[in-house]
Amino acid sequence: MLNGQHMLDATEIFRTLNRHKKESFIKLGFHLIMFFFYLYAMIVALIAGNSSDSPRLPSMTLICR
Repeated sequence: MLNGQHMLDATEIFRTLNRHKKESFIKLGFHLIMFFFYLYAMIVALIAGNSSDSPRLPSMTLICR
Protein backbone atom coordinates (compact mmCIF):
# COMPACT_ATOMS: atom_id res chain seq x y z
CA MET A 1 0.00 0.00 0.00
CA LEU A 2 2.99 2.25 0.29
CA ASN A 3 3.61 2.38 -3.46
CA GLY A 4 0.09 3.47 -4.41
CA GLN A 5 -1.26 0.19 -5.84
CA HIS A 6 -4.42 0.57 -3.79
CA MET A 7 -5.28 3.68 -5.81
CA LEU A 8 -6.14 2.48 -9.32
CA ASP A 9 -7.76 4.26 -12.16
CA ALA A 10 -10.59 2.38 -13.87
CA THR A 11 -8.48 1.88 -17.00
CA GLU A 12 -5.42 0.67 -15.06
CA ILE A 13 -7.29 -2.34 -13.75
CA PHE A 14 -7.12 -3.98 -17.17
CA ARG A 15 -3.30 -3.88 -17.08
CA THR A 16 -3.17 -6.23 -14.07
CA LEU A 17 -6.23 -8.30 -14.93
CA ASN A 18 -4.33 -11.13 -16.64
CA ARG A 19 -1.93 -11.51 -13.73
CA HIS A 20 -4.76 -11.64 -11.19
CA LYS A 21 -6.76 -14.04 -13.35
CA LYS A 22 -3.77 -16.39 -13.64
CA GLU A 23 -3.19 -16.23 -9.89
CA SER A 24 -6.87 -16.97 -9.23
CA PHE A 25 -6.84 -20.00 -11.51
CA ILE A 26 -3.70 -21.34 -9.84
CA LYS A 27 -5.33 -20.98 -6.43
CA LEU A 28 -8.53 -22.60 -7.70
CA GLY A 29 -6.55 -25.52 -9.14
CA PHE A 30 -4.65 -26.00 -5.88
CA HIS A 31 -7.83 -25.98 -3.82
CA LEU A 32 -9.57 -28.42 -6.18
CA ILE A 33 -6.62 -30.82 -6.03
CA MET A 34 -6.57 -30.61 -2.22
CA PHE A 35 -10.34 -31.10 -2.03
CA PHE A 36 -10.26 -34.29 -4.09
CA PHE A 37 -7.19 -35.54 -2.22
CA TYR A 38 -8.93 -35.12 1.13
CA LEU A 39 -12.14 -36.60 -0.24
CA TYR A 40 -10.22 -39.65 -1.46
CA ALA A 41 -8.42 -39.97 1.89
CA MET A 42 -11.72 -39.75 3.76
CA ILE A 43 -13.33 -42.44 1.60
CA VAL A 44 -10.32 -44.73 2.03
CA ALA A 45 -10.42 -44.19 5.81
CA LEU A 46 -14.16 -44.92 5.90
CA ILE A 47 -13.74 -48.10 3.88
CA ALA A 48 -10.78 -49.23 6.00
CA GLY A 49 -12.70 -48.49 9.20
CA ASN A 50 -15.73 -50.40 7.94
CA SER A 51 -13.96 -53.78 7.67
CA SER A 52 -15.09 -56.49 10.10
CA ASP A 53 -11.65 -57.23 11.57
CA SER A 54 -11.03 -53.68 12.77
CA PRO A 55 -11.77 -53.06 16.45
CA ARG A 56 -14.36 -50.50 17.43
CA LEU A 57 -13.31 -47.48 19.36
CA PRO A 58 -14.72 -47.45 22.91
CA SER A 59 -15.41 -43.73 22.77
CA MET A 60 -17.57 -44.15 19.67
CA THR A 61 -19.69 -46.86 21.31
CA LEU A 62 -20.36 -44.55 24.27
CA ILE A 63 -21.44 -41.72 22.02
CA CYS A 64 -23.77 -43.89 19.96
CA ARG A 65 -25.67 -45.32 22.94
